[in-house]
Parts: sequence; C-alpha cells; structure tokens
Amino acid sequence: LSSEFWVVSPCYTKGSGSDLLPSLFPKSHPSGYVRGLETMNSQELVDRVDQLSLHCTSGDFTQVIERLSEALRLNPGNYTLYSNRAAAYMRVGKFKEALTDAKKVLELKPDWTKGYYRQGAAYVAMEKFDDGLVAFSRGLATDQKQSALLDALVETMAKSPYRDKFKPKYEKFQSLKLDRNPFIIVSMVGQELMSASRHKKAVEVLESARRIGTDSEKLEASLHQALGQVYWSLGNTDKALAYMRSDLSINSKLADNVGICRAQDNLGMALCSLGKLPEALEHHTLQFTVARNINNTAEMYAALNRLARVHGKMGRYQEALQSYKEALKLAKASNDHTSVMECTYNCGMVYKTLNELDKAINQLQKYLQMAQQSQSKEQQAEAYASLGQVYQMKGSFDQAMMFYQQLLSVAVQMNNASLKARAYGGMGQANLNMGNLWYAQMCREQQLKLTRELGDKEFEAIALRQLGNIHKTSGKISQAMQYYQESLEIVMKLKDRGVEGMLYSDIGSCYMAMGNLRDAVKYYESQLAICTEMNDQATIASTNGSLGMAYLSLDNKEAALKHLNLSKELAEALHDKQLQCEAHSNLGSYHTKCKEYRKALTHLEPARKLAAEKKDQSMESKVCHNLGICHEALGNHQQAIQFFTHDLVMAKEAKDKEGVSRACEKLINAYTEIGDREQAEVYKQQLVNIARDFDHTSNKCALLNKMAEDMLNSGDFTKAIEFYEQLLKGAENEQHLSFKGQAYSGLGNTYMANGKPDRALSYYQQDLTIRKGTSDFTGECQAYANMGSAYNCLGQHQEALRCYMANLDLAKQLENPVLIAKALSCVGIVQRNLGSFEEALQYHQQQLAVAQSLTDNIQEQAQANKNLGESHEALGDHTTAIQYLSQYLSMAHKIKDMVNEIMAHSCLGRACRGLGDYQQSLQHFQSCMKGIKDTKDDEMALSCYADIASVHMKLGNFEQALQAHMRQYELAHDMEDIETEAIAASCLGDVYQSSGNYKEALHFHQQDLLLSRKLRSGHGQMRAFGNLAQAYEAIEEFDKAIEHWEQQSALASSLRDESSKAQALTGLGIVNIRLDYYDKAISLLTQAWGLVGDMQDESVEIKANILYNLGLAYFNTHDYQKSCASLRRAVELFENMLHQGDMSCHTSALVSKYSHLLQVLIHTLVRLNKVEEALETAERERSRQVVELLQIRSINLHTMRKTGILRPQFLSAEGIQEVASSLKTPIVYYSIALGHLFTWLIHPQGGVVQFKQRDLSSLDFNFSETASMLSHCSTSSTPLVEKISELREGLGLPRQVFTAHSSAASMTSEDLDWDDDSISIGSNDVSGKDSPRHGFMAGGERRNHIPVRTRSIYSPPNLQPIQDLYSVLIRPIESGLPKQQGTSTPLIIIPDKDLFLIPYSLLRGDSASSYLHQRFQLHISLSIQSLISKSSSRTQQRSSVSRLHSVSPEGDHRAASPTSRGTSTPVMFRKHSMAQSQRGSSTSLASTEVDFKPFGNELDIPFLRSGMASPVERPSVSEPLVIGNPATPASDTYLEPGIMYNAERETRIIADLLETKPLLGETASKDRVLRRMATAGCIHFCTGMSWNESVFVLAPRSDMMTGSEPDFERSEGDGTGYGRRGQADGAASGTPEPVEYLMSANEILQSKLTSKLVTVSGCYRTKDQYLTSGGVITMAAAFLAAGAQAVLVPLWPTSNQASRLMMNAFYSSLLYGSRASRALGYAMQTVSSNKKYAHPIHWAGYLLIGKNIILKDRSVEMAAAFRSMLQASEDYLVAGLKVLQAMVTSSIKRVQEGAMDPKYTSEQMIDKKIGPVPGWKELLKSVGFHFISPISRDVPSTVIFPEHDDSHVQRRCRKFIDSLLGLPAGALKALQLLAKHPTAATSLLNVLHKASVSAENGDCSMTTQIDSLTWIVRGSQEFLSSLGFETTSGVSHNITVHVKSPVAEQGQVLDYAINSLLAVFGPEEQMEMLAPRPVVSAKPTEELAVLC
Repeated sequence: LSSEFWVVSPCYTKGSGSDLLPSLFPKSHPSGYVRGLETMNSQELVDRVDQLSLHCTSGDFTQVIERLSEALRLNPGNYTLYSNRAAAYMRVGKFKEALTDAKKVLELKPDWTKGYYRQGAAYVAMEKFDDGLVAFSRGLATDQKQSALLDALVETMAKSPYRDKFKPKYEKFQSLKLDRNPFIIVSMVGQELMSASRHKKAVEVLESARRIGTDSEKLEASLHQALGQVYWSLGNTDKALAYMRSDLSINSKLADNVGICRAQDNLGMALCSLGKLPEALEHHTLQFTVARNINNTAEMYAALNRLARVHGKMGRYQEALQSYKEALKLAKASNDHTSVMECTYNCGMVYKTLNELDKAINQLQKYLQMAQQSQSKEQQAEAYASLGQVYQMKGSFDQAMMFYQQLLSVAVQMNNASLKARAYGGMGQANLNMGNLWYAQMCREQQLKLTRELGDKEFEAIALRQLGNIHKTSGKISQAMQYYQESLEIVMKLKDRGVEGMLYSDIGSCYMAMGNLRDAVKYYESQLAICTEMNDQATIASTNGSLGMAYLSLDNKEAALKHLNLSKELAEALHDKQLQCEAHSNLGSYHTKCKEYRKALTHLEPARKLAAEKKDQSMESKVCHNLGICHEALGNHQQAIQFFTHDLVMAKEAKDKEGVSRACEKLINAYTEIGDREQAEVYKQQLVNIARDFDHTSNKCALLNKMAEDMLNSGDFTKAIEFYEQLLKGAENEQHLSFKGQAYSGLGNTYMANGKPDRALSYYQQDLTIRKGTSDFTGECQAYANMGSAYNCLGQHQEALRCYMANLDLAKQLENPVLIAKALSCVGIVQRNLGSFEEALQYHQQQLAVAQSLTDNIQEQAQANKNLGESHEALGDHTTAIQYLSQYLSMAHKIKDMVNEIMAHSCLGRACRGLGDYQQSLQHFQSCMKGIKDTKDDEMALSCYADIASVHMKLGNFEQALQAHMRQYELAHDMEDIETEAIAASCLGDVYQSSGNYKEALHFHQQDLLLSRKLRSGHGQMRAFGNLAQAYEAIEEFDKAIEHWEQQSALASSLRDESSKAQALTGLGIVNIRLDYYDKAISLLTQAWGLVGDMQDESVEIKANILYNLGLAYFNTHDYQKSCASLRRAVELFENMLHQGDMSCHTSALVSKYSHLLQVLIHTLVRLNKVEEALETAERERSRQVVELLQIRSINLHTMRKTGILRPQFLSAEGIQEVASSLKTPIVYYSIALGHLFTWLIHPQGGVVQFKQRDLSSLDFNFSETASMLSHCSTSSTPLVEKISELREGLGLPRQVFTAHSSAASMTSEDLDWDDDSISIGSNDVSGKDSPRHGFMAGGERRNHIPVRTRSIYSPPNLQPIQDLYSVLIRPIESGLPKQQGTSTPLIIIPDKDLFLIPYSLLRGDSASSYLHQRFQLHISLSIQSLISKSSSRTQQRSSVSRLHSVSPEGDHRAASPTSRGTSTPVMFRKHSMAQSQRGSSTSLASTEVDFKPFGNELDIPFLRSGMASPVERPSVSEPLVIGNPATPASDTYLEPGIMYNAERETRIIADLLETKPLLGETASKDRVLRRMATAGCIHFCTGMSWNESVFVLAPRSDMMTGSEPDFERSEGDGTGYGRRGQADGAASGTPEPVEYLMSANEILQSKLTSKLVTVSGCYRTKDQYLTSGGVITMAAAFLAAGAQAVLVPLWPTSNQASRLMMNAFYSSLLYGSRASRALGYAMQTVSSNKKYAHPIHWAGYLLIGKNIILKDRSVEMAAAFRSMLQASEDYLVAGLKVLQAMVTSSIKRVQEGAMDPKYTSEQMIDKKIGPVPGWKELLKSVGFHFISPISRDVPSTVIFPEHDDSHVQRRCRKFIDSLLGLPAGALKALQLLAKHPTAATSLLNVLHKASVSAENGDCSMTTQIDSLTWIVRGSQEFLSSLGFETTSGVSHNITVHVKSPVAEQGQVLDYAINSLLAVFGPEEQMEMLAPRPVVSAKPTEELAVLC
C-alpha cells in the first residue's frame, strides 16, 4: 500500500523531514497553524507523515482525505498531495472526486506518469473505457517504461466493449512475444477504436503511439496510414494528407510496392474528393504503373477504376471510357463475373454522359440481363434506374416512366426505402419533362420524405434540388430558392464540389428570374470557379453562357460578349450539339439586344437547326421568336410572320398559354405593320378566343380573367370592364360562382383604379355576398379588404376600420400570415387617418413581425417598413422614420418594384426634410421624379414637384424652386386640376416674393385668388389675400396691404377660422408698426394673441411672429419690460422651430426675424440694465450664427445635434461666471447687434466687471485717402468695418471689400506674389477665373472682387488703423485688464462676426506700447459655451483605469473640488442641466484646464531638428498626423499646379519634430487623412484649402490617380529638389470628382477626433478671392465639435519660409511644455525678431481658437527620473534631493516674480554638489531646465533655468521632493526597494488614502486590509511599518493592518507617503502600465516565492 498509494514527494526520504517542509508548508503563510508547524523539528514532521501512513494501513481513508485536504489548503501547489488524495478517493469509491484530483495533478505536473495512471483508473472505475484508454496511452507516451500503465491499458481493453476483437490479436502478439511492446499495443488499441468509429479517441491514442515511436519503419508506415484515415474521418484533411504522404514516403523508402499501391490509392481518392483532380490523377496513374510492374491484377483493376472516376470528374469522358474498357478486359481475363458486370455498367454510364444514348442503352441492357441471370435484385434495380435516366435523356419519357415503375416494383419487393426514393426521383423528373408539374412535385416530395427517414444526405440534397427545379418551372422562385439553399447547405457539408457548382448555377438562374442580376453573376462566377477547378469543360461552356446573359442584362456588353464567345468555342471543341445550340441562341439574343440584327441571324439560324435536330421544342420556340423579332426590325415582315406563326404553333403544342399570348401579340403587331388589319383583327380575336382551343370551361374563364387583369394593369379600363363583363356572363351561364366572384372583384378593382370608389363599393359588396354563400373564407377576407379600401377613399374611416377588422379576424382564422400582414397594414393606415398614431404604430409593428416570418415575401416586409416609417414620421420621430424607410427602399430596389421605389424615395425625402438634411432630401425627391417620369404618373408628379420646390426653398435655391413650381403649375393646368393649379400659383408667388421680384409675386397671387374664387374655396381666397397683403407691404403700398389684410380677416371671421384671422390681425399690426402707429399695432397684435395664444395645436410660427412684432412695438414705445417679456417668449418659439427643422438659414424671412429678434432683445436688456442677461442672449445669438453658417454649407441639423453644436440649453449668467471662475482667466466678450458694439469684461472672481457699448455708426476715425474713396463700395460698411479693411491694407494685404452679409472677407494667397525659395508661385493667368463651387458653397456668402492697389509688403505697416482698433476694442476696458509686470498673462477674447478677421496680436495703443501678444497670452473662443465643450471627453472615456485620487497642480493627493475641475452645476442653464454633457475630468494633467497665474517671460527655446539632441521626447498623445503637398488631380480648380510644392519642407520639419511619418503626395489622400484623424493626438495641415467653402484640398485615392507621371525628378531629403514649374508633386491628370479629394467641414464633423490641437499652416494656398469670417468660424467650429480641443488658423497665407520659421518655433515651445497661447506668442516673437520676416504680415495673422492646451505631459518622465535616483545610496540621495529642491524652489520664485533676465548655471557645478546620483539630469529636464551642450571640450555644459511653469510641473516636482525628504526614518530606504515593484503601488496607495481620510475625519485609529501579494513584496512591510502600521491578522489572500498610534497624528506623514508614491510611480493611471501584475490563478507557492 505504501509503495502504490502514499507518495510524499520525489525528494522525500524518512529522516529528512526538512525537505518536505518547503513543499507542504510554506514559511510565509500567515496562519497560526503554520507558525506552529514552523516550530516543529524534523522528527516531529516525519512523525506527522508517518501518522498519515498509519491511517492508510488501517484503512481509515476518510481521515487520510481530511489530512490531505488540510495540507492542500496550506500548499495548493503540491501535485503529490493531489495524487495521494485521488488514490484515497478511489478507495472510498468517490471516482468523480478522484478524477478531479488526477486532472489537477496533470495540470501541475504534466510529465508525471502517476497522474495519467490516476486519471485512467478513475475513468475505468466510472466505466468510461475510451477515456481510460486515452489516459493510459498518454502516460505511456510520456514514459514507455511504466509497465503498470501498459498492464492497465491491456486490462482496460479486456473490460471494454472491444474485448472480443482485441483478445485474438493480443494472444497472437503474446505468441510472438510482442505483448510488452508499448508501441504495438497502443497502436492496436487505436486501430480498434478507429474500427468502432471512435475517431476522436482513436486519434489521441494513435498520436500517443506515434510519440512512443518504433524502430520498425514498416510499423511506422502502418501507423501513419491509420492516422491518415482517422484524421480524414474527422474532417482534418490537411493532417490526413500529411500522414498519407508520410505513409507513401516510408513505403517508397522500403521499396514496398504493395504498400506504395495502397498509399497512392489512399492519396488519389482523398485528393479526388477534395476536387484536386490533376493531383489525384497523378497518384492513380502511379498506382497503376506500380501494380502493372509487379503484375498485381487486383491493384491494376482498382487503379483503372479510380482513373476512370477521376477522368469523369474532369470531364474527360473518352479517357474514362478507355479506362473502364481496359478494366473490363482484365475482369474477363480473370473470369471475374462481378467485375465484368461492374465494368459493363460503368461503360454504359459513360456513354450516357457522352450523349451516345443508343450505346449506353446497349451496355445497360447487357448489364440488366446479367443481373437477371444472377437473380440480383439490387443490380436489376440499378439497371432499371439507369435505363430510365437514358431514355429520359433521349426524350422517351413514357419509356423512362416504364423503367422507373419497374424500379419502384423491385424496391417494394425488397422493401428498400433507398430504391423507392430513387424510383420516385426518376418518376418526378420524367413527369417534370412531360409538364405534369403537380405529379412531379408529389413524386419528389415522396422522395424527400424517404431520404430524410433514411438519413441519406446525398439523396436528400438531390430531392431538394429537384423540388427547386419544379418550383422554378412553375414560377415560384422564392420557394425554389429555399429548396436550392437547403440543398446547397447539405452538399457543402458533403464536400461534393460538382453538385455545389450546379446549385450555384440554379441559384443564379433564380436571381436572374427575380431581376437580381448582380447576385446572379456572383453565383455563376462561383460555379465557373468550381468547374474550372474540376476541369469540367462542358459545365464551363454552359456557365459561360449563363454568365454572358447575366452580364447582358446588366448592360455590360463587353463582358457578356467575352463569355458568350468562350461558351461557343468550348461547345464546338466538345462537339456537343446541345451546348452549341444554347451558345448560338445566346449570341443571337446578345446581338438582338445590341440591335445588330444581321449578326443575330447568323447565330439564330444555326440555333434553330440544332434545336430542331435535338427535338427541343422549348428552345426552338424561343429561337423562332427571336428570329421573328430580328426580321421585323429589318423590315422583313413576311418572314417575321412565319417565325411568329411557328412560335405560336409550338406554344400551342406545349400548351404554353403565356407563349401563345406572346406569339399572338407579335403577330398582331406584324400584320398591323404591313397594313393587314383584317389579319391583325383575326389574331386579336384569337387572343380573345384562345380559351376555345382548350376543352375545359375553367380554362376559358381563367384566360378571360387573365386578359382583363392585363388590360387593368395597362390602364385600359374600358377593355378591362369589357373582359370582366364577359367573364361574369360566362360564369353565370356555367353557374361558376368562383369566377363570378372574381368578375365582381375585378370590376370593383377597375372602378377603384378609375377613381370611382362609390361604384367599386357596390361590386365589392356583391363579391362579399357570393364569397359568404360559397364559404370561401379567403375570398370573403379579400372582399372585406376591398370594401375597406373603398370606404377609406370615400373618407368613411370608421366604416373602413370595421371592414379591415373583419378582414383581420378572418385572416387569423385562416392562419394565413400573408393575409394577416396585409390586414394589419390596412388597420394601421386607417388608425393613422383617424389620428391615432400610437395605435397605428402598434399595428404596423405587428405587421412587421408577421412579415419577417415570411422570409421569402420581401414585398410584405417592405410594406411593413414603409408603414412604420410613415407612422414615426407622423409622430415627429424623423430619425427612426428614416431607418424604416431606408429598409423599405432597399427591399423595393431588391425586388425591382418601381412604384414602391418611387414611394420610398418620396417618403425618405419628406423624412430627411423634417430632419433638416435638405441635400439628402433633395436627392430622394429627384430620384422619385426620375421614377415618375419612367412610369408617367402625372398625379405623383404634381406632388413631387411641390416637394422638390419646398426643399429648394429651404436651401435658398429660388431659381430651382421656381422651375419646380412652374412645372407643377403647368401640369396641373393641363390636367385641369384647378385646386393644385391654385396652390402652385400661390407657391410661385411666395418664391418670387422671397427672391425680391414683387411684380411677379403679385401676378401669381392674383392668379391664386382668381382660381380659388373659381373653386369657391374660402381657405384658398384667405391664402391669396394674405400673400397679396405681404407683397404690397414689401413694396410699401401700405393702403393696399391693409385692404387685403382686412379682406382676409373678414373672410376668416365668416368661416370661423381663428388662426387665419390671427394671421390677418398680425399683418395689420406689422403694417402699423411700419407706419409708426405703435399703440394701434399693440392693440391688433394683442387681439391676434388672444385668438391663438391658448391653442395647443396651432402653428408655432404664427405665435412667434405675433410675439416678435409685439416686442418690437413695445420697444418703440419704450416699454422695455413688456418688450423683454414678449421677445423672450418669442425666442423660445423660434428655438423650437430651429430644432424641429422648420427654420433654416435659407428660409431668409424667419432667419432674419430671429437674428433681429435676438439683437433687439440684447438692446432691450441693456436698456433695462440687465447686462448679464444681455450676455446670455449674446451667447444664444452666437450659437445661432454658427448653426446658420453650417446650414449654408449643407450640414444638417441632425449632425449638429449629434455633435453638440445645436443645443437645447444655453449658459445662464451664473454658468458664465462659473466658467470664467474655473478657467481663472479674464474673458473679453464682444457682440455686434444692430450697429452697436457691446463689450463685456468678465473676471474669474468678480464676474462682469466692465460693460461698454458703442454706436458703430458714430465712430470718428481718420481714414486714409484710399479708404475714403472706396467707402461707397459697400452699402453696409460701418466705420469699424472700414477700419478693419484699412488695417489689412496697411499690412500690405489687398483692400478688403464687405457685402451686406454679416461675414467679412480676408486676403487670400492669390493676392500676393511671394518671393519664396527662388520659386514664383503667383499666377495671373488663373487668378481672375471663378473656381467652380462643386456644390459646397451656397450663394449667400459669395464676395465681389474689387481690385485695389496694395502697398508693398516690405513697407512699414500703417500704425493708425492698429491704434484706432485698439481704441475701440481694448482701451475702453483696459483698466480692468491684468497689469503687465514683466510677464504675459492669459487672456481669452471672444469676437463676433467680422471681428474674427482682426489680428489681435498686433493691436497696441501707440508705437511705444507693446503689442497685445507681448502683454497677454491670447487665445480666441467661438463662445463661452465652447470653453466647457466636451472636446476631450472621448479621450477620457477610453480610459478604464480606476483612479483613487485626483492630483492637483501642486502635486497634492487630495481630490479637487467640482469647480476646480470645471464641473457645472444645474444653475448654469436656464432650461436643462448640463450634467449629460460633462464627462468627468481628464485622465492626464496635460489635458486639464488648471489655474493661470502670472509667470515669466518667454524662454529662448532652441528650434528642434531631427537628429539633434533634444530635451523633450515624443508628445504623450496619440500618433500625430502631418499632411502636406497632396497630389491633387490636374482637373482641380482650387489650386494652381505646383503651388503647394514648397510646403513639403515644412511638412517634413514638423513631422520630424513630432516624430511621425508625414502624409505627402498620393499618400495624403482624403480617405487616409479621415481615417488617421480619428486617432491623431495632433494634426497639422500644409495643404490647399477654401475657407469660404470650408474644404481642404487633399489627394484622391491612389487608384483614382490615373493621370500621367509628374514631369520632374524629386530630390530625397528635405524637399529642396524642384522641378519644372506648373506640375504639383504627385499631381495627376486624372479627373476624379471633387468629392473624392475635397474634405469638407461636414466630413470633419462626422469624424470623432481625439486631437488636442489642429493647426492650419500659414503656407496654405487657395483660390478664394476673399476669406470670410464665416469661413473661419465654420472650420473652427467643425474641428472643435468633432472633438479637437484647439485650432490654430491663419487669417492670410504667408511665405513658405516665414511659415516654416513660425511653425517650428510654435511646436518647439509646445513640446517644451508651454501652453498653446504662450507657444504662439513665443513663435510670433521669434519670427518678428528675424529682420527678414519682421514685418507683421509674416507672423501676426494667427488665431488660436479653443482651449489653451498643453501638448506635452512630463509626469511620466518625472516619475522615471525619481525611480532612477532611488538607485543611489540613501545619503547621496538625500543630499541630491536637497540640491534639486533648492534649484526648483529658486526657479518657481523667478517664475512667480516674472524675472526678465535669464538665469543659468553649469552642469559641472550641479554634478559636483549632487554627487553619484543617477537621474538628476532627467528630473531637471522634465521640469523645464534646458541643457546646452558645450561648443568645445574646454567649455562646460550650461543649464538654463525655465522661464515659465504652464503645466505646474515645477510645483509638483517641489511637492514631491519635499515629501521624499519628509518621510520618516526607514521609509525612504523601503521606497528604494519598492521602486522595483510598481505593482504594489496601487494597493499601498489605497491603504494610505483610507488612513488619510480617517486622519481628516479625526478618527483615533484605522484598520484596513492589504492583499497578500503586495504584502510579500520586498519593501512593503517596511514601508508601512515606518509609517506606523502593523499586522493584526491574516487570512488566505488578505492581511489586516492598523496604525499603532492615533491616526490624527499621522496626517502629515501620510500626505508625504502618498505624494512620494506618486512621485516615484507617476500618476495612478500609469502605475499598472509600468509593470503589469502577474496573472496568478491560485497563488501557488512557487510564484509567491519569486515575489519574495
């Protein structure tokens, strides 16, 4: 027992218990029990083990199990304990537990054989013999010398179900003395498992045998053969083939010819099954060769049969036949009767395939005779089946049926279900060929039933495919597709490539029938690939024909002709007449469609002859029809008549009603063409009387019904009624009630289609009576549906609902899902008509659920989606509506339903219009109109013209709107639709009025009035009166306006239409305002409000208009309180219209009202001295401006809502103050309203500390002579606007011209001719041309270019405009700005409108003053709201690291307050909480807005170059993106060729700085840029662009650059190699569409950016004549809303050299750690200090818009430096820290004092003071100290002190150094140990944080837990102990600790400890990334020991 059961340890021997201790009981375990064990001596421990042995010997295994379990709890990693417990479990019969322990043993010690023994024994005990055999075999594979395993394996086989077969073989091996050979025994076991089909277990045992190995190569070959077979059975073909090839290789090496034949045979069959026929052929050929060499007849015979099979699969039937004949000779020579029969049969089948049917019949008859002689029923059945197939191919279907019936008889006698299935299959095929579809379907269904009962997947697939053929023949394409798909699934599992290809062809033909041509092509190509792989030439020919016809239907004539010609060539090469006939017929059809009729005849004539020869009536009929068409087209009418007549005869013979009808129609046309009207009438009559050619009455009625339906569908209602009445008469004569009901139903349908629902209703009621009388529930159901439709058209919706509900009840009784779906649809529609939208939605959702269960009924699913879309549209849920309607469109397109496609486009157009996506709406309506023109539906055209016009009005396209309404007007006039004509006239008047053509507007409104009077339409007349009044008001004919308003009011009163009366009173009020009769206006407007104010369902626009004008009237009477109240209520209504899409920038009247309303409200609030509320309104007006600008650029409201541009809430005054307070930065806010400039100065603490207003028209400026001459150029120019223009002219820029629109314009690149890099870029040839808009730009922002002479750019700037603008914008608030004390301070400026074009950095009071950028760190914002935007939230959301603390700028561990993080409170907003848009603080210090305080002057930062030593590393952001000099197409009109070439140098320099690879030339493609932008942390554009159209000019995709190569050579390196001027680098002469290479603001908005900074370089070039402020705002808003935090934009292009200098300095400062505003100021100072570029035009034109970001975060570098320093000895470390503490403190003091002079020291001096402490240089570099390398060895390195601390990294560093020096004794040394184990930091921080919280709360003590893995890390215990912690208790995974002394006294120490950990390991989110915690599933002792 001891030797077998008790295993202590591999190293255990009695008397050496100390060896057992580390294994069983780890010393580090915290329990008291273990500590007790630690005190045991070796003898005591051995006694403990001996006690366990005593329990074993006494049989007390329960005690053993308990003891072992106790030991395992202490040492869960000891595999010997698990083994012992498994043995104990076996002894007590707990086999499952034993198995679990055995598996654990193998998990811990996979190479220990005892574990396999335990596992196998447990399996055998549980009678799982297969698993036991596998376990023992694996054990032997691990160690074959373990005889116990071999014995166990043999014993298990003796107990297993395989013992009977195993025993004799084993006894044989015993006699040979091989029974102790593990390889042989394991191999034998594996083969027994394989024979029993236990393939998975067999492969494991056989693989074990392979691992055991043998010296006998013959045995090895046998094993590999077995492995090949078992892997093949498991479907692992790769391994199977590998072992088969190995078997062949070994036998070849042994020269074992029999083995070689066997291996070649296996390989050949396997490869053949895989479709690798050439390889299979090669192996069987070699098999035959070897067999012939050794004269082995059996192998030769087998090889010849295999060769024939492969030849057959390859389509090489002659070779197959030859192989079978040779095999037949061998069989006869050896007198093998069975083989002779087999070869005879095979020869007959090959003859059949070769279409040599008589020879096939001869061979098969011989085979039948031999089968009858041998009395073999099976062989007789095979003969009958094959003969039936051959006779069927011969067209002798009756003969075929005879043989199939004989086959069925034999099958019945044998009771053989498989043969029955074959018989039914053959009978089904014969009946299909004879046209007996119902009998064919019955036979095939019987066959399918039998095959499923048998589980025969191969024949099940055949039955399914043939059922598909039957349904396809009967026109049930969807059902056919279902059968084909089921068959294909089975065939693919069977891996039968040939049948798989045929099914692809079948599915392709179904798609062809459905009109889904692209899918048809896809399936035909799949079939072609398979038959090409199999080298099946006949199928290749046929498939090419199918592909050609599919491509012809797709109108791809080139591809079609290629495939059709290939099909003909292959057919001729194969001499296959059937294929030749099909090929010629297809080519004839091709040339007929191409109208090449003579060429078509050359193919159709041979096709007809071949069809006649083959007696293929169907093909002959088709060819004759096409021949008739060709001759008819060629004018050979007599010959055409002959062929059509032949077609008619054959169609009658085939009883093809459709063919007969088709032929008759062609004959009617042909006789009409030759003028033989008499004969044409004969065929017309014949068409009517075709039913007489049939014997059955039903056929006559069916044909009349079909003809009536055809007439109804063609719109010939008279003929349809005539045929239906004939049908009704015939049905009454024959008393045929079913057709009588059909006649009534058809008559009702015809009258409904003819617009007479009342008459239709009477016929439907008679139909219902008949259906009820005959108990025809289906017909009754349809009758109710028809009646519902009639009632619905008559407006009797309740009656309609009653009928539809009856329809639904009957449909449910019938359990017909199609009828149920239709009924639900109708009920839902009626509910919608009744206004019950929610109920309608419920019914349509039920409809969709039912329709989706009808997988093949796409029509019903489409209708359900349409209904759901319309219901959601009615509820105002446009987004959901679009989703459903898109599905509707997709399905309609899929089933080629033109009418539904039209309706889908119409519905989608309305939904997109409701959503505000006008461009998409217009596209849908245009697609709708295109379909309407094809269908010639005038009624739909009227509606569509109106829809198109409405969208054009939304877009401000008045000309297009006029055209659409005019077409509607003219069409309505032609249709005599007076009502629509009047509406169209009204709309035309509206458009003319909007465009300012009041004369035409009055004309059409008068037309509307005349037509409405003609119709006696009161509402139409009111509409006309109101429109006429507005037109007269616009031309200031107020008397006429009043007259028409009064007429409308009177008519509204008579009609009791309060809404229209309110409109009339409002109009009268507006006229009185314009006449300055304010009191009367107030009275009228108050009356109007009284009429509609309380109405909930009234138009919002009416109410808004009343309140707006009421506010104006009160304002003019100086009643500002009432004015304010009215205007505020109006604002809410206008906002409601804006968000619902009822108002856009193109509905100019509403937009101008809203803009004016907000500006008046600002004035009103200012008059009431409510300046904070005026600021709120200015913010709202700012948001409206951005929305308007984006709408002009076709960006829809949905996108603006999604990106946060269009917001439902606005900042309140309190919220504005909180923003300023959180930023700790002064804000200067400007607003221009109604010619006044309002300025607010907002301080972080004091709120609005100054408010100024100024009348811009009263400004007294001294203008230059040029300015005064040009002041008349713009009617809307104010002195301020003129001064902006003069400032720009003074800089050397062209004279600025402004229009009446609000946005101003700036100089662009074409206005300057830079002398840059010795290349002249300006081109006068193209500058005057208008660049095409490409749909990106609406007309509202176009600028008229007025050429003005500009001053030289090198002349000194004109200072007067700079000072004048300063006096207006800055001086009024200058007293409130922070005073300059030797340093620049942050300042946020929020401009308005044209103020965005001012270079604020250049402003100053006089020539002696500093520029504004020298006094302040300037950055611009679009609004106050954008300062708290969610730009960085996407980045924050990506971090899933749980943070315990927030680090303040000073490095404190305590959490920051909500306000310090910028978190808003509900008081910030008037309407809604901002909580949903706030996503928490940033995950890194660099991305958090922190406190601003005055710091020092700019540091002289060296420019960084690639390859130079740099104090900075790569930015701690995502991969930067730098784009430059894209390869624009030659067709591009936005840029001159070659104009961006010199930007490449800047691109490379910036890319080197950011350490990234730039996108240049063709790589700078639009798709690549959009893809990369999503993850870029910083984006830099050196490209062309259009500000006004808001697009960047990039490269198209490389596959679109089809032009010529550039005609110059490009130099590698820095981009200084230049080529011939005029061709851009990488430019091509291809002509891609602009949308392929222009990246628009809309596309930027759709991106999700995480970038901190987007920079547009000053080297950009454009062909814009002027830059508008709208362009700047749009592009900046797009980037910021997409997620960018800041955008740097240039107000004009600069020279390439100046731009390079500027950008280099800017990024150098950013990477140094500066904030963006400081970096920009530094760059400006750098460029301006260069004499060549000192002129402001080179540096002053940059605006930083957005947040004042920090690009570089140095926290990680600082932590790495501290860790490096901790490697020094404690004494040197402390001394070094003190030196660094003094340096950093000194630096901070200099920054706070704003010291101007630079401070520096030598590296040598610092090194001497610090001593041997590594990392100090890196620490100083991380906080901004700059190390300058010496010029020579004699000169020491210089260390320059930093001049600012924007990121507060110096303060954090000082805090960390103070904390390290403040640690108690022992803690610093412990921290040195901990520095090597960063995984412990997080747990330690958790403990310290809890202790710190307790200290803050004044608790006396603190107790918490720390995980054991952290506790055992070196330094952890010492660190906590030095801080006053001690251990109190311990459990399995956690240690409980508490503080010895009161926690309150430890507060400062804990703060030091926490900050020290943060110093060493960095921010908490970085800790896990430093050294990930090892994955320890059960914390085994070994891993714990490693950590210790």
